[in-house]
Amino acid sequence: MKLLVALFCLAASAGPSNEIVARAAACTFGPRAGVQARVEQHGKTTVIANWIQPLDVPYWTVDVPRIGRYAVELVYAAKPASAGVRFTVTLQGYSMGMTKGVVQATKDEKLETFRIGDMELEPGRHRLFVQPENKAGQPAMMLERVQLHWIGN
Repeated sequence: MKLLVALFCLAASAGPSNEIVARAAACTFGPRAGVQARVEQHGKTTVIANWIQPLDVPYWTVDVPRIGRYAVELVYAAKPASAGVRFTVTLQGYSMGMTKGVVQATKDEKLETFRIGDMELEPGRHRLFVQPENKAGQPAMMLERVQLHWIGN
């Protein structure tokens, strides 16, 4: 049986432009001893860092403002050891994984935006999960936010 340990992220926002943003800074961690991932500063930005256990799964409660197709983007920085780590983004039972895995950012570990695919969503309140498939001890990424942009019906 696979055990999932959730990092509960309380807040995500939907703007007037039908954009949903789930930021690492909104995360709080569930009560489990041994959870390695944590929210910390990366330059002037807050990220989920030390994400070295595949059972550390952050999630957000998001309000989807309208029915339709949404582009899904992740904003993160990645160290060389993170390159190729696969992850899955799930919302409302719809899952997508990154085909090539985490892309290593530039040498200075700059935050970059990566579009990973599209999701067809219904309006309402849903949970958004990001689950890495890294081996224990291998860092996933330094995730700053997940963005969903409405692109049409």
